[in-house]
Amino acid sequence: MSEMKEYVLVVHSNPAPGREAEYNDWYNNQHLKDVLAQPGYTAARRFKLTGFKLDDAMPDPSHQYVAFYYMKTDDPERELNAMKERVEAGIIGLTEAMAPDFLAYCYEAASPLVEAGEM
Repeated sequence: MSEMKEYVLVVHSNPAPGREAEYNDWYNNQHLKDVLAQPGYTAARRFKLTGFKLDDAMPDPSHQYVAFYYMKTDDPERELNAMKERVEAGIIGLTEAMAPDFLAYCYEAASPLVEAGEM
């Protein structure tokens, strides 16, 4: 068996117009739990975009929300494909309250986690 490594699936999304409350309720109370019920997924957290930018020259982002799904696995492709299969089978339900233009990317940890005061 290969070494277990840490990954994060990063999903950028928006609510469908006029459905933000429904979108947030589904995401926070159903979707995060559905994803975390799968093997390999260890934690999840969502964030909403603020109006602050480090540099005003930066382009405005296209998505208002981002979710981080943390994984520890020896095969992230297997875990991601299993999630896609669960979505297609209806085990992990989606909602029309989420706009269909979401983006999802998987990243491998490139450093250990460094906490304040450790350096």
